[in-house]
Amino acid sequence: MTDRIETPSKAQIKRWAKLTMEKYRRREGVFPAEGGKVVAELLRSGRPLEALLVQEEKIDHWEDLLAVVPAGVGIYRLGARQWKTLSQDGSPEGVMALAAAPPPVDPENLPDDAGPLLLLYEVNNPNNLGAVLRTADWFGFRAVLISAGSCEATNPKVVRASMGSLFHLTLFEGVDFERFLPRL
Repeated sequence: MTDRIETPSKAQIKRWAKLTMEKYRRREGVFPAEGGKVVAELLRSGRPLEALLVQEEKIDHWEDLLAVVPAGVGIYRLGARQWKTLSQDGSPEGVMALAAAPPPVDPENLPDDAGPLLLLYEVNNPNNLGAVLRTADWFGFRAVLISAGSCEATNPKVVRASMGSLFHLTLFEGVDFERFLPRL
């Protein structure tokens, strides 16, 4: 497995560090997903990812996870200083994926068999949104409609708090409930 692990360039580190800001995540269509459980759920979901990053000192700890990374996905080792520029976690686990953001979904295209819907109105605390998404997944929801005025679902704190559950949900962000609710 160690033969697949590369060292990133300074340009890659600089680009990845910008992904902590919403405008860059939206522009690039990529967002960081940090932590062992989050990365494992991303890999299990089959959603596309751009790269997997692992802290150099913790590579041995993540061997099993690295073994299931699809071919064609770059795996990069980062030193402690590089990791600190990317990580949002005070005590990082040492593994992070760069996940491809799903394309925006129009709630008008919501299938009739979407199952129960969860509608979230102006949830602007990322930890709360992540926790609600985790709970929604546990209760079997498949679709979540998030109103305009809410924090975005690719916010690193939302991703972390969801513990990977957001990878199992179809999210409709920026929904105008005034316009959409009569349809329901």
